[in-house]
Amino acid sequence: MRKLFTRQACKIMVLLLSVSLLIGTASILVSADTGISLSGTCHVQDYGDTEGTWDASTGTLTLGTRGQAKRVEAITIYLNNNTGLSGTLEYRVHVQDIGWQDYRSAGEMAGTSGQAKRLEGIEMNLTGDLAAAYTVEYAVHIQDYGDAQGFVSDGALAGTTGESKRLEEVQVRIVPRGQGTSTTVNYRVHRQDYGWESVWKTNGQESGTTGESKRLEGIEIHLSGNEFSGGIKYRTHVQNIGWESSWSQNGEMSGTQGLAYRLEAIQIELTGDIANYYDVYYRVHAQDFGWLGWAKNGEVSGTSGLSKRLEAIQIVLVKKGESVPGDINGVTSVTGYAAVSDSPMPTPAPTSAPVPTGTIQNPSNPTAEAEPIPDIYKIPDYKVNPYYLPSANCIGQIWEFDGYVDSNVPEEQTDIFKEFLFPLDYPQKEIDLYAIEAFFAHGYIPTHYACTGYLYDDGTIRNFPDRNGGAIGSWLSDDGSMRISRAGYSYPVTWNDPDYFLNYYP
Repeated sequence: MRKLFTRQACKIMVLLLSVSLLIGTASILVSADTGISLSGTCHVQDYGDTEGTWDASTGTLTLGTRGQAKRVEAITIYLNNNTGLSGTLEYRVHVQDIGWQDYRSAGEMAGTSGQAKRLEGIEMNLTGDLAAAYTVEYAVHIQDYGDAQGFVSDGALAGTTGESKRLEEVQVRIVPRGQGTSTTVNYRVHRQDYGWESVWKTNGQESGTTGESKRLEGIEIHLSGNEFSGGIKYRTHVQNIGWESSWSQNGEMSGTQGLAYRLEAIQIELTGDIANYYDVYYRVHAQDFGWLGWAKNGEVSGTSGLSKRLEAIQIVLVKKGESVPGDINGVTSVTGYAAVSDSPMPTPAPTSAPVPTGTIQNPSNPTAEAEPIPDIYKIPDYKVNPYYLPSANCIGQIWEFDGYVDSNVPEEQTDIFKEFLFPLDYPQKEIDLYAIEAFFAHGYIPTHYACTGYLYDDGTIRNFPDRNGGAIGSWLSDDGSMRISRAGYSYPVTWNDPDYFLNYYP
């Protein structure tokens, strides 16, 4: 049954809300009035077990030391919960030479004793009904970084992993959900020659470098604030590895460290309740392209199959229903596209070349069932078997381009897909310039273009630029007008387009 408030009760609630807002501008008040308090002990290098300090005015428990370069080796946190809600506090630590330990519940020790091993990272969560009404926020003082990371919350990584940095102090507070700070996205990257950034960037600030040709090698992302429950996850496309098989989340490292592998693309998503209220947008500065367009909620940002490094990134949270970010911190995207790939878009094949009778399928519908290949495209056995490679000479490199016609007239806004053949010794920079000049000069906006194979004089298209090797992926019909895949699909090619084709095919 709905309860009606009296006028006097409403006045009291307004007064309490006003006082809460005034206090919240200065600090977060979590004291015995909320039914929650914390205490604990910390095992500190040279000092042994030391009692934590509880500040009731801010509801903050502090463990460890500051300014003494002493490592924290273990912590125990006690939760006094008089809220009437079920649940407790749990935490786990990342220990030198050991890695992540299992989660411990409030009152249990996490870390080691008598082994002189530093704590390097910590994660905390609330459980049960307590997690719905409250959020746990925590911050650490990190060797060399100090307090630069700031407070994180609800399972995010505080500290580092893989950097051999000790924790020197731990602060913990439990805050009623929806009070205190609003949600913020924080991130930092591992850069070629420089290593990890010492300062976490936030809300659209540039992380990485531009104009220095330095690759990104790793990234960490976490949320702070306690508006909503949930977190953030992400994964990267890494040189020599490809897309990571699992997603990192809440401050964990994605990418590599110490391998000198470049990041080439990234996906980022919000998880949990916060995904109902915010969108996460991100864009990257890619080698040879500059700042790409904004990606959103798990879309790919960067390049794939082009061997291009990421050099910088911006990440921003936008409330649901608000517009896509534009220029942030003076950065302008050079294109509206968030990703560039060597894979063609699923657009209709060009109609400039005549389609022979008996084509296998409509190329705009690649999922259609393949029909038997007509006799005019009969495939020699060696072309079906990619491991049997007859002697043949490589005569040119094949590049695929796709995009759309840039026009204000809807009928002229046509998707395009073209393939071009260039001499073997034609440099990629010249091809890049050729694509930009030719496409823009003819009203096209190129979106993806990359070398997808090498043409041999027996009509096979192979994956590697040597004269005798490489798996066969497809081949040309004898008349050169159709490209046929080993899966049994074919579509017209535009070798004779006078505007673009460099006439190198004999």
